[in-house]
Amino acid sequence: MGFFLAGPTLLLTLYVGQFFQGSQATYAAFYVAYLIGGIVIGLLLGHTNPRGSIGAVTIGSMLVIGLALLGAEIAVVSVSATTVVWFVVGAASTARNQSTWTYLQGRFEPQMLARVSMNIYLFTGVSSAIGAFAIGVLSAAWSPQDITLLVGIGFTGSAGLGVVLQETRRLAF
Repeated sequence: MGFFLAGPTLLLTLYVGQFFQGSQATYAAFYVAYLIGGIVIGLLLGHTNPRGSIGAVTIGSMLVIGLALLGAEIAVVSVSATTVVWFVVGAASTARNQSTWTYLQGRFEPQMLARVSMNIYLFTGVSSAIGAFAIGVLSAAWSPQDITLLVGIGFTGSAGLGVVLQETRRLAF
């Protein structure tokens, strides 16, 4: 899954360049929508404290990211629709990220937290860097739609794998 983590923000740039004439104002609007989506879901998760359903939040957020990105291909007909897509992607990305870190903080003893966090950060970070490089290289040869399909399927496939893996489904503390 880490391979695809940089995909949404790279796609945001590609979409603005391809479909919205490279407009800085449009890029800013989409990126701010992405950030606001993250803030809103962060506040909502903080309020609801879904510690008993972290697996569902993680899996659901990966599915939502994948589906929203696939919807981005359709939404390019409208700045408003595309803004909504990036809001949803930002919210789901933050939900996935925060559910992982919340699980770690709640599940592991403080003396183990640094070691476990660094291992997760290392493995996710390495695969994310490789993915960012690969997606960047592919963006020179593939259309944004093809890259969107790859990244969207990557996220939905990761969600599907999470559903199959019983331990992932049951993440809670």
